[in-house]
Amino acid sequence: MAKQQIVYILTNPSLAGWLKIGCTTKNDIKSRLSELNNSTAIPLDFRVKALLKCDNAHETEKHIHQIFDAINPEIHAIEQRSNGSIRKKEFFQISPEKACEVMQSLVALAPDRYELEIPEATPEEQAIENIVKQVAQEREGKRSASTFEMLNIPVGDYVEFHRDPSVKCKVLDDNNVEYKGEPYALSTLAEKLIKPRSPKTHINGWVEFYYKGESLRNRRLRLEAERIDSSNNN
Repeated sequence: MAKQQIVYILTNPSLAGWLKIGCTTKNDIKSRLSELNNSTAIPLDFRVKALLKCDNAHETEKHIHQIFDAINPEIHAIEQRSNGSIRKKEFFQISPEKACEVMQSLVALAPDRYELEIPEATPEEQAIENIVKQVAQEREGKRSASTFEMLNIPVGDYVEFHRDPSVKCKVLDDNNVEYKGEPYALSTLAEKLIKPRSPKTHINGWVEFYYKGESLRNRRLRLEAERIDSSNNN
C-alpha cells in the first residue's frame, strides 16, 4: 500500500547552505510547495531534493531532526526569542547529499515503512543546486565546534545559565567550565541542570548559556558576521 504522508528535503537558492526538512500529512508535495513559494518572505522558490513517504510524517520528521541534533546541534536553526523561549526551526546547515543519506538509511533499516523518491532536477535547477552544494560544502568545511577562545571569552570569566541566571560557571579552558568545584563540558552541564527532560532530547550548552546577556550561539553568529563584513570592507 502506498504511503500517504511525506517528509521532504527542500533547497532554496536564496538560502544557500541551508536545507528545509519538513513534512506534510498529504501525499501531495505540489500543494506544500505552492504554500511555501507563494510567500512574499522568500525571494526564490524552493526545490525538492528528496521525498520520504511514510505513514507518520510528524514522527519521522522528529526523529530525523533528532539525528542531526545528535550529530551536531549547531547546524540546526534555532530562534531565541526576547522572552527567553527557544524555538527550533526546520532548517539545517548540511549538504543535501548527507541529508539524503540519512533517509536512505531509514529505508534500508525499515523498507516496509518508508519509500524514498529523489526527483530528477531540470538543467536550470541542477545549475542552481551545484551552487547551493558548493556553498554548503564550504560552510561545513569551515564550521568547527565552538570554543570560548572563538567567542572572545577569556579563561577565568563567567557564563550564566539562561534558565536560572543565578547559576554562573567559570571558564576553565576552550571547552570546559567549572560548576560547584567540578569541571564540565558545557552541554553536559546543561543536561544536568535541565530537569526533567526527555532522554531523547539533545541539549546544546552553547544555546543554554549566556555571556553578558547574549547566548553563546548568537554570540558566535554575530562575531562571524562581523568578521565577514570586516573582510568584505577591507
